[in-house]
This record gives sequence, C-alpha cells and structure tokens, in this order.
Amino acid sequence: MTATQPYSGATAVVIGGSIGGLTAALLLRDLGFDVHVYERTPSALDGRGSGIVLQPDTVRWFTERSAQSLDDLSTSTGYVQYLDRDGRVEFREERRYDYTSWGTFYRALLADLGDGSYHLGEFACGFDQGTDHATVRFVSGTTVSADLVVFADGITSAARQRFDPQAKLKYSGYVGWRGTFPVRDLDPQTRAALDDAITFNVVPNSHITMYPIPGEDGTAAEYRLMNYVWYRNVPEGPELTELLTDKRGFTSP
Repeated sequence: MTATQPYSGATAVVIGGSIGGLTAALLLRDLGFDVHVYERTPSALDGRGSGIVLQPDTVRWFTERSAQSLDDLSTSTGYVQYLDRDGRVEFREERRYDYTSWGTFYRALLADLGDGSYHLGEFACGFDQGTDHATVRFVSGTTVSADLVVFADGITSAARQRFDPQAKLKYSGYVGWRGTFPVRDLDPQTRAALDDAITFNVVPNSHITMYPIPGEDGTAAEYRLMNYVWYRNVPEGPELTELLTDKRGFTSP
C-alpha cells in the first residue's frame, strides 16, 4: 500500500471483474478509495484465455505491490527463436521473457483484492451522474452509488454508448486461434525444439507463436502448458464469415 492516500474516505465502484477491472480496483484502493467490484457472471471467471506475456510494468506490480509471489505465478524462457516450415531454427538469440496464464493472473489479482469487495452476478445496465456522485443500476434491481465509477466491462459495455455514441466494433483484419497443450505430452523432438524459448513461425499472411505457461496446478515443469496463438490475415467477406461459424452453426461477431 502506498504511503500517501489522497482519496482516503472516498468510494469507488468498478464495473467488470476481469483483469482490467481488478487492476483498476487495486490501484484505486492504493490511492485510498473504498472499492467494490461488480462482475456480471454468477461465478468466478475461468478459462477466458490462455497465455499472457508479462510486461515489465506487470512484473513490477507483483514485485513491489502484490502479496502474491511472482515465482508462483510465472514461467520464463531464455531465448527468442524463429523456425522455418521444417522446424529448423532460422534465428535464435538470448532474450528473457516472462509469462503467466490468464487464470493464474486473474486469481492472483482477486486474492490481492479479497472476496469481500468482489460481487458476482450483477449486470450493470445503466447509470446516472449527479453533482458529487454517480449511481449504477443493475438488472437485478440493485443500485449502488459512489464518488467514482469505472466501467471496465469490455467492448459490449452498456455504458459505452453514453460515453461515445459513435463507437462501433471494427474488424482488425486478422483472426487468432489460441489454445494450450501439456508440455509433458509433447513428443521429445518437439519438446526439444521449443525448449527454453518463445518460438515464432512466420509464413505469408500468418504467423504462430508458442511459449510455456503455468498450468492449473502450478508452475512446476510437469504442470506447464505450451501456449500457442495462430494469427491469420483474412479479408472481410464470405471467407471470414465461414471461418467464424462454429460447429453449432452460430457466427461470432
């Protein structure tokens, strides 16, 4: 906790209990706010993503301001490398990267915040702005007022139209597939090729990256997962629509 808390006694509400919302809440609490987070899902979030490369500011957060041990949350590799289509190394240099998994990161932030300030099953549907406070309305009929309200509930936030009525979702031009695979189940040749490195394979209009992350049971070698993300440039049109149609026949936005 910081030595000075300029907002001691003030109240804050954060809408959205994912990583962004939890981060905002922890920073506000360090400034002195009494913070409560409201998440729309009825149970703790899980399985919302795979690997995350830990940037220096995130490493600094867990080192300087978190009660969680970074060693229990992350994996690391000592090299960056590029492979050709046959799996041969085209380029390799020494460079450290640190990683975590989405679930590990989320649970660490939630542990720092504490369950008493985290409320599940509350879907924010609107708000009113007063002269000295804002009041959030939830689908359940609950209302909550605070000195400060932060909306961190994603691109489908009900508040987005209030802040920026012209904002529209726009296709970025690429699709990404991501997943994980147990490192212990990789064949020996593949495991050796990917060992101690963040690995890239670049082909026309596409690239793949792979790196090891903590598993659900911890960071030990036997629990680690190989995270992979395959990016592919696809133009808007029938090809993209087909690509985004799942096995149930539903098309993602």
